[in-house]
Amino acid sequence: TVIPAGGAIDQDGTLFAFAGGTSGRIVKLDGDSLSVEAVALPGGLGSTLDIMSIYDLSGRTDWVLWINTLSVRVRLYRAEDLSLYWSDTSGVSARPRGVVIGRKDFGRAEAFVFGSPSITLGAATSTVTMRHIVIEPPFFVDPISGDIPGFSFQDITLSASDFGFSTIVVHSSAYDAVNDRVLFGVVDGATSNRYLVSYKVGQGIIWMVPMTNNEILPRNGRFLYEQIWTYGNQAVTVRSTEDGSILFRQTGFPHNSTVDRLLYDPQSNTLYAGN
Repeated sequence: TVIPAGGAIDQDGTLFAFAGGTSGRIVKLDGDSLSVEAVALPGGLGSTLDIMSIYDLSGRTDWVLWINTLSVRVRLYRAEDLSLYWSDTSGVSARPRGVVIGRKDFGRAEAFVFGSPSITLGAATSTVTMRHIVIEPPFFVDPISGDIPGFSFQDITLSASDFGFSTIVVHSSAYDAVNDRVLFGVVDGATSNRYLVSYKVGQGIIWMVPMTNNEILPRNGRFLYEQIWTYGNQAVTVRSTEDGSILFRQTGFPHNSTVDRLLYDPQSNTLYAGN
């Protein structure tokens, strides 16, 4: 059984997906024949897969980012054969709250993993942890020590007080590739009001603007044209990456106020919504 939800596709069209009744297996599938090319057994309940990529003089190198449901453990597998590249020694937090890929260009690959200390989905907490993962050259694994010279990560604590609230819920994350900023939704635990946040590592919150009560970002959206696309309350909203101001809003879509899946294609600048 292949479970496509939470899977990923690389730039060559190769599919990486969970398999098995408990998502305890990762499979690499040829994009044309759908034949199985590699299998990995993380030994845990998988939540999300994604692709980290870096470019150097030898070309492009890809890793499959694996995140599990319990304690938000993080691992990286080599995309060519799904062999284990790196595994953390402690989880991000109690439960996952999202993942987004950051830079994937010459000399640097990034990912951001969000975790909440509450095991209850949607429960407001005083803090949320964001793990920032970075790969830079040299990214070989030392055969003696097992260390990776170009690999690093840091856990960044997002406190509710940073946003002016007592408790928060973080949801639906994306990436502003023009300004190298992480985008995510924040819900005030006291009022349930929803906000869109632009955050830059090393600087913190750049701006925060109100969202409608059902508005979400596309899963792992990657925005290249200084625009941020969202959907909610039967409307598509496009905002400026500079300050979050609304550029236009199109209403009257036949979908529900909320949608099960929201995707964005950065090449065609197109938003896809489905129930």
